[in-house]
Amino acid sequence: TFHSSAMSNEPTKQGFLIKRGGMVKNWKKRWFVLHGSTLYYYRGPMEKDPAGTIEVAGCEVVQDEARRLGFNLNTRDRKYALQATNQSELVSWLSALVNASGGSRRAGAGAGSGAVQSAHAGQAPPPAAAMHRRSSLSQVPPPSPAEAPGYTAAAAAGAGAGAAAAAANGKDTVTLWVVGTMCEHCEAKAKSVLAKVPGVHTVDFILSEEQALLHGRGIDVPSALSALEDAGFFPVVV
Repeated sequence: TFHSSAMSNEPTKQGFLIKRGGMVKNWKKRWFVLHGSTLYYYRGPMEKDPAGTIEVAGCEVVQDEARRLGFNLNTRDRKYALQATNQSELVSWLSALVNASGGSRRAGAGAGSGAVQSAHAGQAPPPAAAMHRRSSLSQVPPPSPAEAPGYTAAAAAGAGAGAAAAAANGKDTVTLWVVGTMCEHCEAKAKSVLAKVPGVHTVDFILSEEQALLHGRGIDVPSALSALEDAGFFPVVV
């Protein structure tokens, strides 16, 4: 069982955000749930236990002008770098977090995030799965490929064929969500960067999903993530 206050109230806001790690500075997609002034984050929406919590009351919400869709939560002890999945989610999260913090938001360049904080002692956090099922809000995971704007069956079929061919040849396929690839110019730039990564032979893109499929053998994933970050993208391993 979990805390009765979590049972009696719906979460203020929930959905996916991209969070920068504290120890390893890479970006990972996490399921966030704002309940009162506490922001829980989970590895997925059906997880029972949170990976960590952030106490939002009194924190500073800073929109990061250096990162598209990026913002930071500056608490008394930590600075968390976060990334929304789209513009509407950015606005929604900023509004919810500012209200929960009891403060105001400002624009500026932010810093990285700190280490994972544990749940409050003596208070069991609500399972993500329970709040995900009970929520009456419309915050849901990103749309499936067929629901995404600009989706074409040909693009998906082409990427799928590439993955199937790689598997048939005994090669590796790594899928990355490359936040920021919104046009053909961005796609070409990302492909150029990824082509230089050790182990990568070919790269397919589903532009509408901002996903890159890396085909090869012994793909150096950390190098791929680092190269994309250096190029201004925000990659997440799917």
